[in-house]
Amino acid sequence: MRMQREISAAVHRIRLQAEAQPFSEGEMHLSLHRSARDHPCSRSALEYAGLLDRWKSSGMTWPLFPEEAGEIIRQYHYFLYPKLVRAIEVGLTSDAGSPVEEAAEGTAKTVLIAIDRSLGAWGLVYREYPRYEDDVLPLLLHLDRLRKSVEALFPEARAFRRPGLDD
Repeated sequence: MRMQREISAAVHRIRLQAEAQPFSEGEMHLSLHRSARDHPCSRSALEYAGLLDRWKSSGMTWPLFPEEAGEIIRQYHYFLYPKLVRAIEVGLTSDAGSPVEEAAEGTAKTVLIAIDRSLGAWGLVYREYPRYEDDVLPLLLHLDRLRKSVEALFPEARAFRRPGLDD
């Protein structure tokens, strides 16, 4: 609920700014995009990618992940941030019950599925490689917090039915 108020407040500020000094269509899009990139959920997704980058570049040897877990971790490493920005950006411009709002909910559901899969993959690494517990635990906690934040921001996302995928 709090995040929905934050989005509404951001949209309201952008609209007031547009009324006071009209934006061109491109400027309005840039302003909305900047708000979506700066949203706490987006920043958290970007921070997750940074945590992985720092771990990889620390010189520490990465474990040989179980094949499927490694694929999932690599696949969603940079996936969450742009998808969340898109969901928030689309959500900023949509009216309740509109097809645009449904697009935001569908994108948010995709993000939640990616987070769930990433949590599962990291959970497997956590169980299989006890020596990496101290490194993996912060990633698990970060992803869990991100998941809860996305669920709070898009409360209908889990219930959204994606045509051809959830049928």
